[in-house]
Amino acid sequence: MKVRELLQTEIWSKRTTRRIWKVVGTVLVVALFCFVVNRFWLTPSERKVARVALNLIDALENSDGLAKEEFDSRSDRAREAVEIAERKAWTARDKTVFELLSIYLDMVKLERSQLDRKLPPKYAQYEQSSMAASESTKMVCIIASHELHASLYE
Repeated sequence: MKVRELLQTEIWSKRTTRRIWKVVGTVLVVALFCFVVNRFWLTPSERKVARVALNLIDALENSDGLAKEEFDSRSDRAREAVEIAERKAWTARDKTVFELLSIYLDMVKLERSQLDRKLPPKYAQYEQSSMAASESTKMVCIIASHELHASLYE
């Protein structure tokens, strides 16, 4: 081939450009769809399991008059439900719900342990810091509970 013939051969055409834009556009749409599903979709199985775990934790939080053994038994059942929720987690939102459930359960258990622990009179100066910690624990419980109820019962 001569140079003149090579220069007349069209290597890059409008048709090639359109094909490339179609492929790039398709890849971007699929990637955006996958991102949105992963970020905002709560799978039905996770929703069902998380509701059960949330109900167990709510019942645990509202059981002030329980004996320590009964509280521990219910706490273990709630922990098992949270672990099931962890195994069912598939999307990022599922994992967020699992983490909130875990935090909520831990805060309820911490609040109960603070109520069970009585300081001797000689440590009375630490009582105020213990009360402040208890109040912050209650706030974390309220926030986690609100977020979970909003996610699971919307």
